[in-house]
Amino acid sequence: MPNEEIYEITGHGLPFLFPLARLLWFKENEEEVFESIKHLVSIDGWVNFKLSGNYTIDDTAAAETLLFDIKLRKWSDKILSECDIAHEILPDKYEFGQVIGSVLPDIARKLDLNSRIPVIMSASDTQASIIGSGGIHTGTMGIVAGSTMPLQLVVDRPIIDPAYNIWTGAFVNDLWVLESNAGSAGDIHKWFIDSFLTPLDVYNPYEKFETLALSQPPGSGGIFANLGPQIFSSQTMLSVPSSGGFSFIPVAYSFDTPVNIASFSRSVIENLAYAARANSEQLYDLYGHSFKEVKLAGGVSRSKAFCQILSNILNLEIKTYVPEGASVAGSLASMIGTGKYRNLQETISIISDFSVYYPQQDQSEEYEELYSEWKGLYQKSLEED
Repeated sequence: MPNEEIYEITGHGLPFLFPLARLLWFKENEEEVFESIKHLVSIDGWVNFKLSGNYTIDDTAAAETLLFDIKLRKWSDKILSECDIAHEILPDKYEFGQVIGSVLPDIARKLDLNSRIPVIMSASDTQASIIGSGGIHTGTMGIVAGSTMPLQLVVDRPIIDPAYNIWTGAFVNDLWVLESNAGSAGDIHKWFIDSFLTPLDVYNPYEKFETLALSQPPGSGGIFANLGPQIFSSQTMLSVPSSGGFSFIPVAYSFDTPVNIASFSRSVIENLAYAARANSEQLYDLYGHSFKEVKLAGGVSRSKAFCQILSNILNLEIKTYVPEGASVAGSLASMIGTGKYRNLQETISIISDFSVYYPQQDQSEEYEELYSEWKGLYQKSLEED
């Protein structure tokens, strides 16, 4: 099947990243292995199977298989038929918060658990992180700043990108998500601290990084970082940049302003936030409406410097709850599955104590020009690659 046709059905491109491609590889290269395949499961589905003995999946994970009709929210008969994949190997679909079984007796004994403990369906990692941040409504943009930084916009209908750059996925409550991805985030943050601060025997290097970054003005004294974050395109997502680093643009700044480790620290954070804005703009352009709220999760959300600078660069209010949004979603699912709450709408009300970051208007205005400069440098680096 042409990639464009698969994209129209599934909302995803580059099929060799997903289970469909792996199945077809075995079919072509290891026919005996292909013929012996009895079940297809995701990683969380494998855990659910080990716990309960049932083969299960939810819509959010099914949408990542390239076997799922994103518009009809069911397995694609067309793809299964044309690719000669048996429907029988596919797991049963369950909803968020639905009980899929009980812990198997032998597993319960090994883990010292009660065998009556239910196993309950949650959601895929990114969607779960957004749920666990309190984002379950249409118009919510969730940013999960973990090792990488996916951005998902919750929408009420399946929107397929005519340029085939943005992915369309499934969400809970019969909603969908549009997904872009800024690439490396926490990895870059950690790399910089481990490479430049930890070797100096700095006490609490992560806290020191925060102090350094916040001590600098917008623009980091004319330093722009280009260290991994990207503007997502599913058509080129496997292209690895051949260059990266720091660019110095001192023309707009006084030469009396010293450039030091603090300048580099802030430029790293600004780089992540610029990439988040560029990817959010892709979602906005495809959606055609403004965002109602922005929820932030992931390890980098621990950085108050990142949260504030991101708010300034987006010029939007940002709410964070806890970095481990996916774990919170699992807890919410268990509350529904055990009957404590009737549905996700009720359950989400327990999420409170948000940290809220408001854009600082003077800095947001400065960042308009700085963001344009960063974007120009980013495009130039792509052309050089």
